[in-house]
Amino acid sequence: MHKWSVRLLALSASLVLAACGERLESGAACPALCSGETLALKDTTIDAVILDTTLIGFPPRGSANFATLTNSGDTAEVRYVVRFDTLIRNYTSGTATIPIAVVDSAYLRLSIEEDLSRFSAPVTFEAYDVDTTAVDSMTRAVLPLFRPGQLIGTVTVDSAALKDSVVLFLNNAAVAGKIATGQRLRIGIRVRSAQPVRIAVLTANTGGSQPLLRYDPAPSDTAIRSVTVVPQSLTPVGEPRIALDFVDYNVVAAGAAPLPADVIGVGGPRGYRAYLRFAIPARITDSTTVIRATLVLTQKPSSTYGFADSIIVAPQVVIATREITDLSKAALITDTLPGQVPPSIFRLPSLRFPPNGNVERRFDIADVVRRFWLSASSERVPQAIVLRSTLEGIGPVEAQFYSLEAPPALRPRLIITYLPRSEFGIP
Repeated sequence: MHKWSVRLLALSASLVLAACGERLESGAACPALCSGETLALKDTTIDAVILDTTLIGFPPRGSANFATLTNSGDTAEVRYVVRFDTLIRNYTSGTATIPIAVVDSAYLRLSIEEDLSRFSAPVTFEAYDVDTTAVDSMTRAVLPLFRPGQLIGTVTVDSAALKDSVVLFLNNAAVAGKIATGQRLRIGIRVRSAQPVRIAVLTANTGGSQPLLRYDPAPSDTAIRSVTVVPQSLTPVGEPRIALDFVDYNVVAAGAAPLPADVIGVGGPRGYRAYLRFAIPARITDSTTVIRATLVLTQKPSSTYGFADSIIVAPQVVIATREITDLSKAALITDTLPGQVPPSIFRLPSLRFPPNGNVERRFDIADVVRRFWLSASSERVPQAIVLRSTLEGIGPVEAQFYSLEAPPALRPRLIITYLPRSEFGIP
């Protein structure tokens, strides 16, 4: 058979499927192509989810373009730390290099993404000296340093004036003391407001929009301009890759209570992702044509943390092989490109809903079932997806769903509509 004949046959078959795709249960929808026969679609509900768990800490430290400053009282608070481990300690006057002894007009500038921020009242920004000799990975050691004796700057901005940036003036003597004694400056920022507040801050990953430290190194000499210092981390010593992740990061101060055992979570202050692994029976994968596949999860109401936002939950297909045994690492190897949620290779649709809902949520995952799981070996690449928030690392709202530990009626399930292959084709 000629190649063009094979291609024509394949094209014809695809046209038949497309022609009958609207109403596969009715042969009358395509009488010329389907000869009036009814295609026997079948539905089955299966307990295909064999593993579900909540992964914590997304996006990974050092990987995001946005950090969050959040405060809704005792229910949720997320703070932000930025490091300036290399300070400019001298200035040049003529041919002389002069050590900096005093500074003036020291301030920290933060760039803000207004569209991702939420505030309805004046917002107070507070800056603290959070330098510590504790192990760098122990971020909980930083929280006690947000205390009055460590406060080095504060500013209150009216909600109407809070736009694309905020300038937080710092204590000049505190900054000068760090410079003169060869110390590093690590600044912790928190926000307060009479109403729940969320500020999306552009991180050090954004280049020109990153946080900046500025100060006048010679207040008595008007010919000397202010200097600008960019964020940098020099610890852990000898671990430059890890140090880079600690240039700036979030610290959760409230809203970090663990989830119940019978619940999986998405989003929230702690950055949850839900990981679900499937085992679709061979009777489906080997001898049927899958038409629809719907993951059904029962939502458990969760706190809104004082925000009226809904949450957008996006499924992503895990393409990590079984060699990746760390599920948190596997959850980063997906069909979605960084910063694009969606689109993705399999274009699984997202769902938007309130975090305090108490209903079933249905996720269409047919595309990955048909295009990937039915053709790839599950021994090589597990059948798995992760559910994540599109405001991961920014918005504190979260979605909670009942897990495999819940009563049977609440557990995840998969509804598949399929056509036995022996019954499908052109007569």
